[in-house]
Amino acid sequence: MTDISDTSRAHIVHLLEEQKYDEVLPILSDLRETNPSDRESRVYHLLVVRILVLRWNLSRTVTRPAIDSSTMAKRTIKRLASVVRVSERHYWRHIWLKAAM
Repeated sequence: MTDISDTSRAHIVHLLEEQKYDEVLPILSDLRETNPSDRESRVYHLLVVRILVLRWNLSRTVTRPAIDSSTMAKRTIKRLASVVRVSERHYWRHIWLKAAM
């Protein structure tokens, strides 16, 4: 049914069990290039890529500083205040230009 040899499959499974995803990904990529219709190698490849993406995303969230809700509220208020100031300036400039005409 599948085109992955028993030795290759055993090696891939061993690397997956050892969580050596960086090592198994090139092997799976080669298998996909050799035979793109092999479902088993495609599934393993998708699994490993998904694990690596999730691991990368989790490592980014850990390394970023935590932002508490008060900090986010202060940022939002500052942004809104700057929008209001711009709107007020535009309004008064419009009034001044109308009066000058």
